[in-house]
Amino acid sequence: MREVKELLEELNPEQREAVLFNSAPLVIFAGAGSGKTKVLTYKAAYLISQGVSPRNILAVTFTNKAAEEMRTRIIDLVGESAEEMWAGTFHATCARILRIDGEAIGLAPNFVILDEDDQLTLIKEVISQLSLSDEYFQPKLVQSVISRAKENLIGVLEFIQNATGFLEKKVATVYKLYEDKKKLSKALDFDDLLFYCVRLLRERADVREKWQDKFRYILVDEFQDVNYAQYELVRILGEKYNNISIVGDDDQSIYGWRGADFRLLLQFEKDFPNAKVLKLERNYRSPQTILDAAWSVIRNNKMRKAKRLWTDKKGGEKIRFYEAESPQDEARFVALTIRDLVEKEKRRYGDFVILYRINAQSRAFEEIFMSLGIPYKIVGGLRFFERKEIKDIVAYLRVIANPDDSFSFRRIIDVPPRGIGPVTIGKGEALALEEEISLYQALKRLVEEQAIASTQLRRVQQFLEIIEGLKEEALSQPPSRLIREVLDRTGYWKYVDNGTLEGETRKENLQEFITFARELEDKNPSADLLALLERISLLTDIDTYQETPDTVTLMTLHSAKGLEFPIVFIVGLEEGLLPHSRSLLSEMEIEEERRLLYVGMTRTKEKLFLSRSWNRSAYGGGRPSRFIEEIPEELLEEVVISVGPSVPRTPLTEVGEIIKRKATPEKLRLKVGDKVKHTTFGEGIVIQVEPIEHDTMVTVFFTGVGSKRLLLSLAPLQKL
Repeated sequence: MREVKELLEELNPEQREAVLFNSAPLVIFAGAGSGKTKVLTYKAAYLISQGVSPRNILAVTFTNKAAEEMRTRIIDLVGESAEEMWAGTFHATCARILRIDGEAIGLAPNFVILDEDDQLTLIKEVISQLSLSDEYFQPKLVQSVISRAKENLIGVLEFIQNATGFLEKKVATVYKLYEDKKKLSKALDFDDLLFYCVRLLRERADVREKWQDKFRYILVDEFQDVNYAQYELVRILGEKYNNISIVGDDDQSIYGWRGADFRLLLQFEKDFPNAKVLKLERNYRSPQTILDAAWSVIRNNKMRKAKRLWTDKKGGEKIRFYEAESPQDEARFVALTIRDLVEKEKRRYGDFVILYRINAQSRAFEEIFMSLGIPYKIVGGLRFFERKEIKDIVAYLRVIANPDDSFSFRRIIDVPPRGIGPVTIGKGEALALEEEISLYQALKRLVEEQAIASTQLRRVQQFLEIIEGLKEEALSQPPSRLIREVLDRTGYWKYVDNGTLEGETRKENLQEFITFARELEDKNPSADLLALLERISLLTDIDTYQETPDTVTLMTLHSAKGLEFPIVFIVGLEEGLLPHSRSLLSEMEIEEERRLLYVGMTRTKEKLFLSRSWNRSAYGGGRPSRFIEEIPEELLEEVVISVGPSVPRTPLTEVGEIIKRKATPEKLRLKVGDKVKHTTFGEGIVIQVEPIEHDTMVTVFFTGVGSKRLLLSLAPLQKL
């Protein structure tokens, strides 16, 4: 264990004050790169060094990777006793509490956790069962409405009572049936983990006091990203002892679209009026030029706590700004710049990241990187656990843990093909619906009653025997060994081993899955099947991100939060992309887009490049982002190189004027009822026209696509 004096000497004065203050709630406004994770880590270590039991400390953050790194660092500081401290994400923490005490509100301890694909599949099924049009009740939209309700702790009964109007009442019926089906399958979705955990703590005083007494010290990272349910969880757990320390930065709140509300960071001061407020403004990552430019952008947000980052790294290179003729030109500029820096400055490809607003922007970069032989990887593409072979085996594991999981059971009943036909499955589905039981229970009853054809009876019986046998294995086998048993007994190894390149790749992925399970066992020798399934369900893109020295990283700005790179490219700085067209009617959403750029800029350790395209067919292009105007001209350096056809450059002093000009093309005037054609969505009819400042927003109903809201200045529309 490190000496306390030694621990404190490694902190700057502001960090030291935050670590030592433990007499009341504490709010730490920590700017990008200011060492906020270090503060929380050392605070936990300091508490343990002062005699606080690690069992009484809860540390919560937003990624499993961050939680694991925090736990490892604390163990390095104070020894193995720190392993008893709870450190995890909000969802993982709630899942753990519900496994222990969820039965108090009627939850099965072996519940499964549905991923987003499972949720969407189930909602589609419910919409179909209710004979609703998925054109008007789009599954993703309905899923979002239900998710928002749960984030605000609005249960299905309250939602039904408050529903007004035809659409809302129909969504309420979807919500009700969705919940009923999950209950039959002993399943929870991500939002349920928080919803039911808060409900448990609210409704059961004995359980609430138990967990309050356990978690006498609560440390929460990234508090600007919490939603109402997460806020309530922290407030309830901490209200008895008031030893809550929260760290956040309202300037880095970029997840409003998924329920995060940075205003809760400010609300905390009102709910805990004796809270001490500290600021961490010393940056250890970026040179001063980057910090000055980022501050010049973010200071335009009205809803923020005043603060300004500074660093000992005085000076720094100017920010390079490139105006491209097209996305392909932009991609060539980035690729050639990277190749030039690798050759002349002996840079590694892993030093570079390309950040963009939407995933679709990656295509042009992939094409040019492949043609030039530049190695790259995309964060947020097809995830490992979304591959068919992995989802199949995970479904088997979920059924072994909980046979009533009808979603997973339906996926594997004839994979690999075992001749169980759709008629037999249909009989099982019908009985399950009629008796309100799971598909597993329904087929088991059909077998017992010999209510299906003899050939099908034998096949279903054999399948059920495989599942029952694997259930027995799960009691004694570690997860990695159980996966091998699943692959062997179900015939899945032979199923993928078909002599093709695709089959070989699938075998490699399955072997990697076994390795994943073994790594979990190495970290936690007592890990069982439920622990493995929980780990998989709660993984994020960033949890699976690994820095590689010889690969350029491509990712969205949202995915980049919490990371840092020597050289950063932020591309697509155009009105309609950044800020995104969906945000242009809301000042609050514009401010979130500005925060998104701020987050991207502050990932930079050395050099920053910004770029935009004059022509981008899907989003219009031509107009520089308003955020460029906010960066002082003396901090920018325009780049003019021969990477493509000549293009008229815009002097930086004129950028603001371009933004302020009326953007709607003079030739295009639309009214309700006009027929139009979009290069992506096809033909449609204008159903609404809304004049806004410098532009016009139109709503168009496209055949087979549905309604889309488009800015005339950006959308590639043609009047028919």
